[in-house]
Amino acid sequence: MMVSLPSLSSSAPAATSPAVVAIPARNEAARITACLDALAAQPDASSLTVLLLLNGCADETEALARACAARATFRLVLRHEKLPSGLAHAGEARWRALDAAADLLEREAQPEGLLLTTDADSQVAPDWLATTRAELDKGADAVAGRVEYDPDEVAALPSHLRHRMGLEAAYAALLAEMEARLDPVQHDAWPRHRMASGASLAIRLPAYRRAGGLPRVRVGEDRAMIAALRAIDARVRHAPGVRVLTSCRTDGRAIGGAADTLRRWLREPASLCDPALEPAPRAAMRWRARAELRRLHAAAEAGGAALWATRFLLPPAFFRDLPNSCFGALWQMAEAASPLLHPVPLHPAGLAAEIDKARQILAGLSAAAADPGGICPYGPEPA
Repeated sequence: MMVSLPSLSSSAPAATSPAVVAIPARNEAARITACLDALAAQPDASSLTVLLLLNGCADETEALARACAARATFRLVLRHEKLPSGLAHAGEARWRALDAAADLLEREAQPEGLLLTTDADSQVAPDWLATTRAELDKGADAVAGRVEYDPDEVAALPSHLRHRMGLEAAYAALLAEMEARLDPVQHDAWPRHRMASGASLAIRLPAYRRAGGLPRVRVGEDRAMIAALRAIDARVRHAPGVRVLTSCRTDGRAIGGAADTLRRWLREPASLCDPALEPAPRAAMRWRARAELRRLHAAAEAGGAALWATRFLLPPAFFRDLPNSCFGALWQMAEAASPLLHPVPLHPAGLAAEIDKARQILAGLSAAAADPGGICPYGPEPA
């Protein structure tokens, strides 16, 4: 069943909404020109303001950015920061950039504006802005783009690291399809992905403010932002057509960025997989449980929600305010409180086996769709 959620979206078409792209940068002289030139190549680049947060830059990043802006149609706004040692990490830099962008929209009386963010070592696709706005026009409150690594840089990585990256990407794609089929929602229908990266994220300003802004966390601020949006039932679209190419360098500029992950994989090949990856049967069980809770919430079935809570080792009154709560917040509470719903980390040695299990689950779903009277083998019943 496709579930329709209350919309936070503005009635104004996204194509006409003022947009600010927030980019944190630290000593990015080698890459900032390509980043800004990609934004300048957008067909409607004249509608953009690019807010570049220069975090203690000691190289030519600012001069190169000014040179790019001189030949572009977008407006460039520079903001200088020097993060103290305790806050010198990716999450803080992006929070300062995005909040400055939000403040700029509000100062200029654009309360329905659009916030976007990308990375200084990334290049958005030529249709990045247009495809993002097309998704917003369909009713999304936020759009997470698909991020791909620069193939030339990938080719230079050690073979064992490329192998692991390939397995994780393949498994992530299978999980994305499983999730979309086991717990379908209208605003994020298949095809979709499961990425939540600061290299390509767009949020309507009202949704950003209602969610409390970007969470100020050391790492994973982009995923934390998506979680905050889901907690208020904002419509988050994981759009496969919104694309960005990013660096896979291992000498990152901000603590907690993607470069740190790649370095860790190089240093510790047995380190756990991306937190978004988990064993296929467990993931299928959790998404099935989420779909059931979503149905109970939409129907305001307090009795059914109490039984659901009991099955997952929660007090029967856990959802006592079911009709007046956002579904996303309820699910996050249950996920955190129930030992049966915690995501389980995955070891890289298990990737190949889990890929096979995910394919079997998807094959079972296809068979069940073809034969509605059949049994759909997508994981154990909840305890």
